[in-house]
Amino acid sequence: MGDCILILDGAATNRITMKVRLASACHEVVTARTLDDALTALRRITPQMILVGGAAGDMSVVLCCARLAAETLGEVPIIAITDPQDRVRALRAGAAAALDRPVDEPVLLARIRSLLRDSPAFLPSAGPAIAGSPQVPGMAESAASFAGPRRITAAPEIAGARVTVVGEPGAGAMAWRRAIRNHADLAVRFCDRDRALAEAAQGEAADLYLISGGRGGAGAGLQLMSELRSRPASRQASFVVLLPADRPELTAMALDLGANDVLPDALADAAMEEEAALRLATQLRRKLAADRCRLDAARDQQWAWSDPLTDLPNRRHFLARMAEIGASTAPGLGPVIVAMDIDRFKRVNDRYGHGAGDAVLRAVAGRMRAVLPPGAFLARTGGEEFVAVLPDADAAEGCALAERLREAVGCHPVAVPEDTDGGLLRVTLSAGIAVDDAGLCSTAAGVELLLARADKAMMHAKLLGRDRAVRHGATAAA
Repeated sequence: MGDCILILDGAATNRITMKVRLASACHEVVTARTLDDALTALRRITPQMILVGGAAGDMSVVLCCARLAAETLGEVPIIAITDPQDRVRALRAGAAAALDRPVDEPVLLARIRSLLRDSPAFLPSAGPAIAGSPQVPGMAESAASFAGPRRITAAPEIAGARVTVVGEPGAGAMAWRRAIRNHADLAVRFCDRDRALAEAAQGEAADLYLISGGRGGAGAGLQLMSELRSRPASRQASFVVLLPADRPELTAMALDLGANDVLPDALADAAMEEEAALRLATQLRRKLAADRCRLDAARDQQWAWSDPLTDLPNRRHFLARMAEIGASTAPGLGPVIVAMDIDRFKRVNDRYGHGAGDAVLRAVAGRMRAVLPPGAFLARTGGEEFVAVLPDADAAEGCALAERLREAVGCHPVAVPEDTDGGLLRVTLSAGIAVDDAGLCSTAAGVELLLARADKAMMHAKLLGRDRAVRHGATAAA
């Protein structure tokens, strides 16, 4: 069970009320009366979120947040519902958000939606967000665990992050800069609405935008956030919107429109400054963690879909690409498949070793890639087997491509590593050409059939003496 919300609250009425509220919004809910109950539940499930709605027995909301954050390694976002004076302590203890009691239901539900929207990308930070944060090894809460103002350590994942305050210059903007720099050690720059949009259009974006509506009011700030969300460069940024503290309906609207957090448009005191800095640092960690997720996903896809030796697409990628080509090719016009096999490659491996064989494969791939025409696609589908695809082409163009690739490979000997005693090896290709003139590539079975035809023609080229290209259906070399 990983799509539920865990509610921890010592009061049965609160647990039941909150469960009904969330269940009415189609959330699956698990409840816990005590911290021990919640920790036991976490050994069975990994919830999408934890909601600490009140004290659990003799455990304060702050201590519950700290224990739960330690148990989940910070991977599960926690919402703390607490008294105003405890908001900062709850955030220090690991809560992703802290809401005042009594909680505003629309704001709570909007906050839950906002966190769930981003939860797949939320990862634990590399270390404590705040210098001196409690590790909570036991049940007791020390007197100094959460006492006194703290300075957020610029952990490696947020050091150097780009923070842009968008709004009108003035005393309010300077107060935000002071708050961020005093509590979070982050460099802050200012710009107006037009400049922020112009930079995003040019591919330059901040990691976090702190947006004030200024004289245009809350609507102008929300509109600017939507505009920046629509730009490719700034789409993945974190957005924190400044809104009047007495307008909770605007807070819910901003969160549902894509804001990652909402802060009051005025910093009333030092405690509010520290809370704002904590919340901004949390959003930066979430954003940069999401960036890492995207990079890891792209890397994993590259590894899964490419051949590590030649860096060409592999057979899996080839078949997926053929499905795309088949869906977009005009009826009766291609694609053309050229199946190629390095002649007598087994002799290279047997005589000079696999180091020489790898050198030959890399050289062959590089030479073919260098002469590949625009729009063509090259993949390594097996040991010494390659396939080139020319979309929207006819038999003549396919035969010309096969000859170009064959000549590029055989025009010069291939140098192999000195320790293989191979020296310079002459390498040739045999190729088979098959043309899809009947819409075969519209189905996976048709792609396999077309590839089989190209393979059959390539085997015919080998029977004719190798180092040549043969078209499927022809009786002689192409």
